[in-house]
Amino acid sequence: MDKNTTVYRQRRGKANESGKAMQAGRRLTAFAALCIITVYFAMIGSSVALRLEWIMKVQIVPVALSVSGSLILIWGLLTLLFGRIYCSMVCPVGIMQDIAARLPRASSRLSRRHPYRYHAPHNRFRYAWLAVTVVTAAAGLSIILSLFDPDTAFSRIMTCLVRPLIDAGAGRTVAAGSAAGIVTALLTLAVIVIVPLRRGRLLCNTVCPVGAALSLVSRNSVYRMDINTDLCVNCGRCERVCEAECIDYKEHSVDMSRCVVCFNCTAECENGAITYTRRRHHLSIPMLMKQPPQRAATMSAGPAARQTITSESPKSPQ
Repeated sequence: MDKNTTVYRQRRGKANESGKAMQAGRRLTAFAALCIITVYFAMIGSSVALRLEWIMKVQIVPVALSVSGSLILIWGLLTLLFGRIYCSMVCPVGIMQDIAARLPRASSRLSRRHPYRYHAPHNRFRYAWLAVTVVTAAAGLSIILSLFDPDTAFSRIMTCLVRPLIDAGAGRTVAAGSAAGIVTALLTLAVIVIVPLRRGRLLCNTVCPVGAALSLVSRNSVYRMDINTDLCVNCGRCERVCEAECIDYKEHSVDMSRCVVCFNCTAECENGAITYTRRRHHLSIPMLMKQPPQRAATMSAGPAARQTITSESPKSPQ
């Protein structure tokens, strides 16, 4: 084994280990955020909930409705730097979808039977839907925002479904919610669980107003997923684990407007070909690059023939 091969394997192994570490860190952060938000709603009104109230002050829609310019600016800058980390680490509905998506893929065998595939973005729909949501909310009609905002959706599930069960288990008086609220909460929970089973983060990249708004910024994020075409072997493993269905491995491209920075792809790639970086990879030897006939013949010929071709080539006038 030559030195270059050894160095290549070491770099490949380090890239894969780094990808797995980022995936583990992201999952741990997301789990902690979901636990904090769940405890907040489960114990709302208590001193514990008051100490955890800060978690709701970093949710995007409540921040936007309170017109807190500084926090909106902070989330905008974070998204511009790192992509849609809000969707993967802070959004409660997004984290619930990640958990639901893992159910049919709990083992490698099941994962092979339920792979994701690249799908073209629904940009016209999601941005038109975002415009409708913003206009109706500005006009005082908040029904669309209340139905599709992830923070409100999670609050509805906790208030109408989970909190009554907790109160009943603790022997406290159960506040009877409206039938419409309970039905809406059940439908919301069903959609959040069922859709990711087959299509991963489809909801985040179609009807979610927060996802659509952040995608306008994340498409130009500084740190992004980059595929090293010198290392990629076109196995398609990154595409099969991409919950956002935004990796086209055949074209070696990642749609960062839809990527939720889950790091599943970086952890899956054994070759270290896909990385989260601010650099943009360029081929060390560009493929299919058109060469002048003389140079093409020289490069394809053997050493002896190459010397003959070079000696016979006309020299440029002095």
